[in-house]
Amino acid sequence: SITDESCVQLAESISNLISLTDLKIGVYQCRGQVTDITFSNVANILIHLPNLSKLELEFGRSHVTDNAIIELNRNIIHLRQLKEFILGLGKTNVTDESLCTLLETLREREFPDLAEVAFGFDECVGVTNRTAEKIHDLLTTVI
Repeated sequence: SITDESCVQLAESISNLISLTDLKIGVYQCRGQVTDITFSNVANILIHLPNLSKLELEFGRSHVTDNAIIELNRNIIHLRQLKEFILGLGKTNVTDESLCTLLETLREREFPDLAEVAFGFDECVGVTNRTAEKIHDLLTTVI
């Protein structure tokens, strides 16, 4: 089974690929073995990937919380070339608090080429209509 330790090593390797334009990381059904540590490490390498235009993070059924989304929010602002952003966090412990902050960042920061976004929060108890409203705001102002 995949663990935080192996994911952190992978993230460190990816951070050296500064010309990378597309990054897709999918870790599914690893509750307990994959936690905020992995997600935060992935978020922290974004500063090293200035040419990234497509970012897809699928961490469904992993032990991801608001702390990891806060790290993503801190680092996504460095992706000025971002055109496509996909975030799947079904059956995780994220809440409106961190997601709304992330969505506000995407809306307020300058991402001139952002043309496609997708979000998945199925069965996340802490995600309500407040997040849905922020997604609507993003879609009507940026895209």
